[in-house]
Amino acid sequence: MEKNDDSLKEEKLEEQVVEEAAEEKHSTKRIWYALFFSLFFIILVLLYYVYGYNRVYMGVYLQDLPLGNQNKLEVLDSLKNEYNFYLTDKYINLTFGDLSYKLFTKDFVEGLDYDYLVNEAYMMGRKGNLIERIATIVSVHIHHKELDFVFVANEDTLREALIEIKKQVDREPLDAAMTKKPKEDFATTKEKVGIELLVDRNMESIKLSLAKLQRNKYIDMELIASTMPPAVTEADLKGIQNLLGGFSTKYAPSDVSRTTNLRVGTERINGTILKPGEVLSVHEALLPRTIANGYRIGKVIVNGELVDGIGGGICQISTTLYNAVLFSELEVVERQNHSLPVGYIPLGQDATISGAYLDFKFKNSTPKPLYIEGYLDDATAEITYKIYGDNAHVTADKIEIRHITRRVISAPMDKIVYDDALPEGSRKTTVVGKPGYVVDVYRDRYKNGELVATDHINTSNYRATQGKVLVGTRVDG
Repeated sequence: MEKNDDSLKEEKLEEQVVEEAAEEKHSTKRIWYALFFSLFFIILVLLYYVYGYNRVYMGVYLQDLPLGNQNKLEVLDSLKNEYNFYLTDKYINLTFGDLSYKLFTKDFVEGLDYDYLVNEAYMMGRKGNLIERIATIVSVHIHHKELDFVFVANEDTLREALIEIKKQVDREPLDAAMTKKPKEDFATTKEKVGIELLVDRNMESIKLSLAKLQRNKYIDMELIASTMPPAVTEADLKGIQNLLGGFSTKYAPSDVSRTTNLRVGTERINGTILKPGEVLSVHEALLPRTIANGYRIGKVIVNGELVDGIGGGICQISTTLYNAVLFSELEVVERQNHSLPVGYIPLGQDATISGAYLDFKFKNSTPKPLYIEGYLDDATAEITYKIYGDNAHVTADKIEIRHITRRVISAPMDKIVYDDALPEGSRKTTVVGKPGYVVDVYRDRYKNGELVATDHINTSNYRATQGKVLVGTRVDG
């Protein structure tokens, strides 16, 4: 009987253990089910928050303005309400050297770029794969994300404002200048670099810098400009003070009108700086040849005869300068002799100018600038032209001009004109006939006393002129 009771106890104990094991197994299953469904719920919520949430995530700001937990329309309203606050009395302080300009945002900013900012706020945490999105959302929640202001500028208004500033900033490059008085040293004036404000580049820079106004009442910005170097610098001029060549011709100071024309014309050429490759036209340099500009009536050659004309005598300027050019070994571009020989220069060495169709031109054929000096000396009754520059191109230390007369053209028979104001049989010569010439001109170049080169300079043709004789026909009594 006792044994049976023990067996019963053992059986009950075994049943209890089995029941407890079964209960523990069921409990473990319930826990796993709970964990599974919890995780599943969390994933669903997370997926919804990442992919289904239609509001800006918490932690997104525009400066101090929170945009989190707002849909796009609410964000747009928030931005519009804050816009005027952020632009009140704000400006960009534009500077260039000592110049300063205040550019107020209210004058050229139309507003915030609402579309961009709303989209930027909304897309925060919505780019990349799931992991990247979650990482961004968490980061924004913890650290906050501030968006930069993006403004919309009225480009026409901004451009107009910059163009007005450009008028004050821009300056043309100024070449260095050099002056010289007869028998004195050169005096030089320093060059100035040109400046051009770059409107388009400054517009872009201003638009990009507007975002900085979100935390400042104003910002400083250096205007962008390009520089334009001058063609001639002071250093260039200091290297061209070597005398290349010069020439003088005689004039009559007693001929006041002609002397005045020489002086006025020479003042227009004296001090000219001719850049490398540049051509000087004497005709253009002396314009306009008018009484108002100081020229006087003087004798000019027209159709082989001397007649009165404004600026008479200025061909002596072109002639004197022509010979200075020959002695300076520079390139002659255009030259024409007179139709008649002139008394102040040998045949073949003259250079006439007349209207726009006859001119004397020469070119700066050196790599450095040239300086032209011209002056009149009443004490010696000479007009002088000198050319200064870099003498690297000079091949001679002595130059001689030589003439060969190829042909002499006899003057035609005098023209007889009968004049009843003169007694019968009397004769009066009013125009003296002169022979014509064909002359070749050569330039001999010497170095250390030896002839190193001979250049044929020109062939000049001078027409023969017919004389004029008046024969009297008056019968007295």
